[in-house]
Amino acid sequence: MKKLNASAKQITDSRRLLQNPYAYLAGSGALEAEIVLPIQKINTVLTQSQRKKMDMPSRDALIEHKARNLQAEIWKDRERLFPEGAPADPVQLLDPSLAIRYIGYEYSLADDLGDCWGKGSNSGIAGIIDRLAKRISISREFSSDIRRFTAAHELGHAILHEGTRMHRDRPIDGSIKSHLPRSPIELEADKFASFFLMPGKLVRERFRMIFGGSAAFVLTDDTAFALDPSNPGALIGKCRTTRDLSRVLAKAEQYNGRQFRSLAIQFGISIETMAIRIEELRLVEAW
Repeated sequence: MKKLNASAKQITDSRRLLQNPYAYLAGSGALEAEIVLPIQKINTVLTQSQRKKMDMPSRDALIEHKARNLQAEIWKDRERLFPEGAPADPVQLLDPSLAIRYIGYEYSLADDLGDCWGKGSNSGIAGIIDRLAKRISISREFSSDIRRFTAAHELGHAILHEGTRMHRDRPIDGSIKSHLPRSPIELEADKFASFFLMPGKLVRERFRMIFGGSAAFVLTDDTAFALDPSNPGALIGKCRTTRDLSRVLAKAEQYNGRQFRSLAIQFGISIETMAIRIEELRLVEAW
C-alpha cells in the first residue's frame, strides 16, 4: 500500500479531526506512517484525464484516504449518531447504510429493482444510485454480504464520481467473479467499498488477535494442525496457492483450540472478498 509522508501540521490537523491527541503513536512512541488527512485535503474528484495519468498505487491511495476520512468523520460524530452509546464493535460503524445517510443520501431496501441485460447475459439489479435525487436503493433479493458490498460500492460512486447521475449495478460481493469487463469507475467503486468495509488497521488487528504473530502467516505442520487438528495433512494439500490459504483463514472459526467468528462473518463480507483483502495486506506468506 502506498503511504503518505505527512507533515507535522497534517498530523495535528488529523488528530484534531479524530479528537485523539495520541493518534498515530506506535507502541515504541514513534509515529506510524499511515496518516488520515482532513477530508478537505483530499476532496479532489478524479477526472478522466487525471485517472489516466495517475498510476494504480497512487489512485488506490487516494481512494483509500477518501474512505478513511469518511470513517474518521463518522467516528468523530459517533455520539450524535448513537445517542444511546456508540457500538462496542467498531465494525458496526462501518455500516454503509449509515454512511450513505451520513453524506446526505436517502437509503432504502427494495424487493425488486428489475433486471440488467448486457453482453448476452442478464441478472437482477442489486443497487441503484440516483445522484440528482440523492438516493441509493439496494435490492433485498441478494444475500447480506452482497447487499453490504453493493451498498458500499454505491457509496463509493457517491464519494468519487460526481459525473455519475443515475447508475445501476449487478450483484457485487467484491470477489470480481464476473467475466464481463468492468470500467475504471466500477473498479474504483469496488476499491472504495473494500477500503471502507475492511480498513487495513482493523483487519490486521483482528487477524493477529486470532492467528497471532506480527509477521505474515506461514502454513507449516504446526499451523496446519492449529487450523485443522483432525486432518492437517489434507489442509496442506488443499492450499496450493496463496489464495487457497487466504480462503482458509478468511473462513476459519477455530485456531489452536479457540473458537471465534470468522473474519468474513465479523466484517459481513464474502469469504472470497476477505481472502482478497488478506492477500492485499500481505498477512499471509506468498508462494
